Amino acid sequence: MAAKILIKRQWLEGQAGEIFSLLNKLRTTARNQQGYITGETLQEHNNPQKTLVIGTWEHIQNWFPWKKTQNEGSGRRCWKSIRKVPLSTGSMFRFRNESTHQKSETAPR
Repeated sequence: MAAKILIKRQWLEGQAGEIFSLLNKLRTTARNQQGYITGETLQEHNNPQKTLVIGTWEHIQNWFPWKKTQNEGSGRRCWKSIRKVPLSTGSMFRFRNESTHQKSETAPR
């Protein structure tokens, strides 16, 4: 079942070029990871230093090894040097499996 990973970040002002270069490198690397489907980066309308990265993976289990590599060594140091506020992954979501959905209520009359 596919999983969407949402990562919110806020960058220091004036680092957009460095940030988006790094995000492009990460996305290129992620494409070679088992289970990676796609990713996109959104910027907040009123504050372009705030971004939301959305990654789609075949299964949440495919994302965990990727997360681990990004939280170790040089990757972690790089993120810390350009982040304004701590990384926030918030919650993990997955697509609902419609085949397991059971109706528990009848339609109103």
